Amino acid sequence: MRLKENLSIRYIGNEFMLIASDQQMVNMTKVCTLSESAAMIWEEFSAVDFNEADVVLFLQDNYVISNELVHEDVKHLLNQFRKEGLLQN
Repeated sequence: MRLKENLSIRYIGNEFMLIASDQQMVNMTKVCTLSESAAMIWEEFSAVDFNEADVVLFLQDNYVISNELVHEDVKHLLNQFRKEGLLQN
């Protein structure tokens, strides 16, 4: 899978937000905010193909988290990305 292009992370106030970086998306009516760990994932995988296992390994390398919990969290995050249209087809 791959993350949508032309979106970048900005830290605004105390939140990480996805911002469109092209003119076609200037009139966005939806704003996506991310947790710190989701923002790290976005930055790490924004320009590469990846799979769920890659994200799990990335989080395990950066956080002390149980294997069961990391798998649940990654599955939930990727489902949210799909739901919000943040993954390329």
